[in-house]
Amino acid sequence: MSSVNLVVGGGIAGIVTAILAAQKFPQTPVYLIEKESSVGGLLRSTEKAPGLFFDYGSHCPVESTNQALNELLYADLNDDFYAFKTLAGGSYFAGQYFNQTQLLNATSTSYAAQALSELRVCTKTSQFNTGKSLSALIKNTYGETVAKAFIGPIMQKLMGATLEDLHPNAHLLFGLNRLVLGSADQMRELKQEENFDRVLGFASFREGISPYNKYYPKNHQGIDLWTQRLFNKAESVGVKVLTGVGLQSLDIDNGQITCGCLDQGQKINIKHLYWTIPPFLLLKLGQVNYQPAYRPSFRKTQLAHFVVDKPFCVDNYHIYCWEPSMSSFRITLYNNIPEHKPLGAPFKCTVELMMGSEKPELTQDEITQELITMGIIDTTHQVTQFYEDIIPVGFPAYTIKFVEELQNQHQAIVSALKNVSLFGKASAKNFFMHYVLNEIHQSLS
Repeated sequence: MSSVNLVVGGGIAGIVTAILAAQKFPQTPVYLIEKESSVGGLLRSTEKAPGLFFDYGSHCPVESTNQALNELLYADLNDDFYAFKTLAGGSYFAGQYFNQTQLLNATSTSYAAQALSELRVCTKTSQFNTGKSLSALIKNTYGETVAKAFIGPIMQKLMGATLEDLHPNAHLLFGLNRLVLGSADQMRELKQEENFDRVLGFASFREGISPYNKYYPKNHQGIDLWTQRLFNKAESVGVKVLTGVGLQSLDIDNGQITCGCLDQGQKINIKHLYWTIPPFLLLKLGQVNYQPAYRPSFRKTQLAHFVVDKPFCVDNYHIYCWEPSMSSFRITLYNNIPEHKPLGAPFKCTVELMMGSEKPELTQDEITQELITMGIIDTTHQVTQFYEDIIPVGFPAYTIKFVEELQNQHQAIVSALKNVSLFGKASAKNFFMHYVLNEIHQSLS
């Protein structure tokens, strides 16, 4: 059997890697293996009843400055997809619902004026927007008030860790890179200055609109439709996709990966290995002389899917619940994706909740009450269908030690193995899909 380029992991990073590898090295077969029964990773949809799709949270792919990558990802999307510039996001914090921004809006709190005053001082220091921990970064950027009253409790809710333990980029995972700390006029005026612009957001998603399109399938079809289009593109360029298949062992010869054994005993000769899942398993399979020094903790994710009997009380597509006393984090209202033209029945939403592994999941009634408290539904709404998915090992707690361990594992692997590339969850550099895909494209274009 001839040697192949083997891609491990069938998420978006793996699919894009396989397509680009097939295009760059057309003489070498490309295999993609995925342990789950279907590809897509978190950008999949689950069909709970015939035609009733729910996503694993809010996912709207967005264009980037890389036009060649945009061409690969979006060029063949047709009338089955919406294309729009703005996402009508909302948020809930400190007992108030904000229908014009998904950003943390603290203007209704008694701390807002003090927070804005401290920010004005911070922007004039050399330590502004720097720090070796998230605690240091937030205090150097916004001041003590934002750290203690806002970001600290929110990150404890989402990550189960203190600001002192978290990596300085941890807040970026949840869109906390900009806050609203004053009126729309105040934000508009302050954002004219560079330092303020870096850390403050407009009070409305209708200002500062990105020029790049976002995409989502029409007519109650889930994001899986986009994933399947990429999957089909991979097959069209000759990628052989094997689902429900894992890698059992690797043969190594002087640092060169020569062969791999799959679950069912099939052996394949490997020319190059592209690894897009967490790197820990590769340390073992690749016989890398490295002993992990840190065991990360992971947040359990509960996805609660609702169908109700009538339209929602708000017009936003997704809502970020920043309130630390509530368990809900992000709520997706599928009917509201086409702004000003909400879809008809079924009226469905997904609520994402993140918690420690030891904490019990919330009940349907408890989650329903949080939706009522936020004003997304009211007491006259009837829940007609309810489903849930539990992901026991979800987000890792993005601590300083976790990132250091990931970097150490990455370095150990690339030092020991000659013909391997680490992308996606195995990359020690990029965590966001936008940056992950650009890194892959730059490496394989």
